[in-house]
Formats: sequence, C-alpha cells, structure tokens
Amino acid sequence: MSFGGSAQGMITSLKNNRKLKSQKRSYFDKTNNSDHKIYKANSKLKKATPEQLQAIREKVKKEKRSSLLLALLFFIIFAILFFYIQSF
Repeated sequence: MSFGGSAQGMITSLKNNRKLKSQKRSYFDKTNNSDHKIYKANSKLKKATPEQLQAIREKVKKEKRSSLLLALLFFIIFAILFFYIQSF
C-alpha cells in the first residue's frame, strides 16, 4: 500500500509552501520602512468641520446619483436598441 512519489510530493509541496508563507510574514516586519516614517512625520492632517463633512457628503451623494442615472440611461438605450434589432 505504497502511495509512490505522488503523496510524498504533495507533502513536500505543502511543507515548502508553509515555509514560504512564514518568510513572507516576517520579511515585512524586519524591513526598515524609512520612507513611510518620513512621510508620516511630515504629513499634518487637518481636521474637517461638521459643515465641511456635510458638504462633502452631499457632493458625493450628487456624484453617485448622477453616475447611477447615466448608467441607467445607457442601459435603457442599449436595451431599446437590442429589442429593436431583434424585431427585424
């Protein structure tokens, strides 16, 4: 009841994949991310007022609605054209 090389190959492949996975995780922990530290030190984020946040929300809602209406319009036009062509 020998499985031959196929079972051993599967086991070896799983072991090698497990080793690679652990190396990937520890690689990013070991690196010195100096660029990220410099960016984080130089970036000063401003706090938004509630009025600004509300204006941003309204702007995003308007943009989302207009893009949805445009997509719906194109869909309707293509559907009408499709059924018109199918009728011939």
